[in-house]
Amino acid sequence: MSLRHSRAIILAAGLGNRLRPLTNDRPKCLVDYLGKPIIVQMIEHLASVDVNYVTIVCGYRSDALRERLGKEHAGIALAYIDNPDYAATNSMYSLWLARGQLALGGFLIEGDAVCGPRLFKSLARMPTERAWWAGRAYAGEIDGCVLTAEPQSMRIVRQEIERNPVPGPKPGQYKSTGILSLSADYGQVLAEWLDTDVDAGNVNIYYDLVIGKHLDEKPIHIHDIGAEPWFEIDTVDDLRQAERLFRSAGP
Repeated sequence: MSLRHSRAIILAAGLGNRLRPLTNDRPKCLVDYLGKPIIVQMIEHLASVDVNYVTIVCGYRSDALRERLGKEHAGIALAYIDNPDYAATNSMYSLWLARGQLALGGFLIEGDAVCGPRLFKSLARMPTERAWWAGRAYAGEIDGCVLTAEPQSMRIVRQEIERNPVPGPKPGQYKSTGILSLSADYGQVLAEWLDTDVDAGNVNIYYDLVIGKHLDEKPIHIHDIGAEPWFEIDTVDDLRQAERLFRSAGP
């Protein structure tokens, strides 16, 4: 039986410009959502699946993040890695800075994702010898990273960044939740791919695109979240929509 992951990486270095004025004095992950900062709720979800060590890659207003969270929360030890170039780089560079932890395997989480604890509990049941990318069946309702999977194996065969979505059914396509479960083996290889892009100066791209270039080389599979509520918070309107969604979804 596979052991559960005990580690996670949270990417939380960005400026959060589209959430201003809420991010004038704090990073996006510290914006209050249903009475708690986004990142606090996610750390508590991780505690519910036995994670005991979280690495947070921070940048903008990292001082506020360290002051709010300290070295431990919900029984989880917290470590911080600073991205001093957060204004000129993107998520792949933040993840590259955490490549030592990435190579150990574990959960990878974008700091603006919100969900309920059941999503993590279902993902934690998946075999840790494989790499899993949590996704929701896509219907063209939101832009961002879209993944195409083989119907039987659920292996991801295509990754794209959708900027002009057209509403409607899209069989076999999934919207990335920004939550992944990576085996140590996959984490090691992903760290090597990130090395290659950083050496080439490709530091202002999403890590999604790095994975997308190598889908034929090493398998990663969709974990379909089904009807589990999830939201990506980029704007104040997103925040309000997420709050309405989770209030209606209940505990």
